[in-house]
Amino acid sequence: MGLKFPDKVKYSAGLSGSLWVADYSIFSEVEGSYDSEQKFWFDIGTNEWNYYVPLYTELDQHGVKPGENSFYYEVPNAAHVPSDWLQRIHLPLLAFFSPKTNPVPESLEVVIECIPSQSTPGRHFRRLNPIITLTNEVKYSLAHTASYSVLSGDAELGSEGSFRNNPQTEIEILVEYDSLSEAADIPVGWCP
Repeated sequence: MGLKFPDKVKYSAGLSGSLWVADYSIFSEVEGSYDSEQKFWFDIGTNEWNYYVPLYTELDQHGVKPGENSFYYEVPNAAHVPSDWLQRIHLPLLAFFSPKTNPVPESLEVVIECIPSQSTPGRHFRRLNPIITLTNEVKYSLAHTASYSVLSGDAELGSEGSFRNNPQTEIEILVEYDSLSEAADIPVGWCP
């Protein structure tokens, strides 16, 4: 509704949304202009089967600013169950209605993810999930907005935190955002 009617819907939140419905057609609905007061929240638990960095990127390309007007959160170890949604329902409400004006990044945590493929048994995707916490306690994933560099070892990095490496070698990746940074150590044999 927020994508189609920006003049009528100022806040849109979807916890564990089924963005894959109709072959991800919602991604193509991100077009047009958005009200500067409009805000979007969407998240997914890392124990669910997908992630939605492409929607985050699409919103960004249409002028919806990550961390200001759009928030995407890959929630570590959360599943597609009401008890997990209850644990994070306060986050979009804080993002939309926080009494603190102009919240700024306060801390950075990098979670290393090993995501099993839903289409190819035995295949896994390796990703870094950098999570920012703002001064108003809102948490969201940086996904495509952080920068990544290899500190040691050999790895191929994607712009959204994905990486490819030989699982038999140890690597260290630096994640940076604004003045915050954290190194992630990926041990030998960590993800098949």
